[in-house]
Amino acid sequence: MQFNRIIQDIMHYVKKDKINFIIWNCILLLMIGLLKFNFVSCIFGFLTIGILIPISLRNNKVLILTQLLLSMSILFFTLYCGVNIIFKYLPDLISLIILIKVLLKILKREVKITDKYIVIFIILLIINIIAFIINDQSLIVFIVGLRNYYIFYIAFLGYLYLDITKKDVKLIIKSIIIFSFIQIPITVVQYFYFRTADVDLFQDYVAGTFGERMNGDLGFLILIVVSFYIASYLVGKIKAKSLLPLVLFGIPVILGEIKIVILVLPIIIVILFLSRISKKGIKVLCIAIGTIAIVFFGLILKYPEFRNLFNVKYIQYYAYDLSYGDYQTNRFSAPVYVQNNLLDTMPKELFGIGVGNGSDNGPEILNSEFFNENSKLGTNLFFSSIFLLENGWIGLTIFLILMSYIIYKIFVLKKKVKSKEDEIFVIASRGVVIVLLVSFLYSLSIFNLTFGYLLFFILAVNIRISREVNKEE
Repeated sequence: MQFNRIIQDIMHYVKKDKINFIIWNCILLLMIGLLKFNFVSCIFGFLTIGILIPISLRNNKVLILTQLLLSMSILFFTLYCGVNIIFKYLPDLISLIILIKVLLKILKREVKITDKYIVIFIILLIINIIAFIINDQSLIVFIVGLRNYYIFYIAFLGYLYLDITKKDVKLIIKSIIIFSFIQIPITVVQYFYFRTADVDLFQDYVAGTFGERMNGDLGFLILIVVSFYIASYLVGKIKAKSLLPLVLFGIPVILGEIKIVILVLPIIIVILFLSRISKKGIKVLCIAIGTIAIVFFGLILKYPEFRNLFNVKYIQYYAYDLSYGDYQTNRFSAPVYVQNNLLDTMPKELFGIGVGNGSDNGPEILNSEFFNENSKLGTNLFFSSIFLLENGWIGLTIFLILMSYIIYKIFVLKKKVKSKEDEIFVIASRGVVIVLLVSFLYSLSIFNLTFGYLLFFILAVNIRISREVNKEE
């Protein structure tokens, strides 16, 4: 029945907007001819460019959901299913569509260009342009560097301003939760495949649909889904037994050796339960912590090096002396190295070396001379170091002020929201805040294809809820 309903909805859109569908399918045929797609790429292209993109132009819910799900699965399709690498840029295309829609709203005066979120990103753009000029940066590298950041900034503005309902947001979150459980069987298959493959640290490849060595982002998705489950329980939307499926996430955590989940999950659980303290809540909290302890001891049995997490000397060594893989810095030392060694003039300290200059932009022709000379440093792997390096202290300060303001909104919203759906979202977002703060040091996840869009979506929805509450007041 559900499948038939989907087909009927698609046919409705086709009849309603035939010209749009014809144009996009003509574009697809042109791509097939020029890039010589294989059969799998043709089918994938028809489903996305031929169907989803035309529908997305008319339906913001489909537009956003398509971007979120594609961003967390496209690398899987390109790496393991034979889909052409060009489809990796489909989320970029959707950000471009979002930009056009937001600009149209500004022209129609439905959105003010003086809105503080637009102003902040304009200021960041001005800083990037100043850095481009003072560093005599390559135009190609600069454009690619802008793309690295602004596909997410634009998506955030779209999530904030485009017309979607609370029902749409609920459907999107429900779809993300279903998507997260799909990761479990995929990680099981990947574990048994990669353990026999000739790869180093094969556990890093157990990342579900997130792609090679992206299991950290899979871990962040698990933490977010757990946050929504706990929030639903605390608000009374689900019963305690509905939390049991979360135990299944122990499978990808153990198989993929996702340390970040074990380290961060207890913090999230405590913070969320403190949002609504009750005897029943404390009981479930104890059960949850006990379950985490069991999974953790399972990890210790399978990976004895986990015992080092209790060793103070090892933690100090890990933080300051141990390099990240083959690189010369690690998560903690990278930003210090940037400040002491790479931002060697006052203009660079203020505005950075320019977006794209310190990043791995893919093909060598798109990388800067600076990156080619310093690629072994590893400063491009972590938000704290690469954002400071490319945007300077002014850019980093502005971005952190924005994040701090949104975090403040999330923590004060709970007392103001009236509906259960909004309360669930706001409480769960407290867990997302922990993920955000950890990602600042842990990785570049906030600007990763596989995780950035979801993070900015949740942040934007909180601003939508805040504005709605303020209107009611």
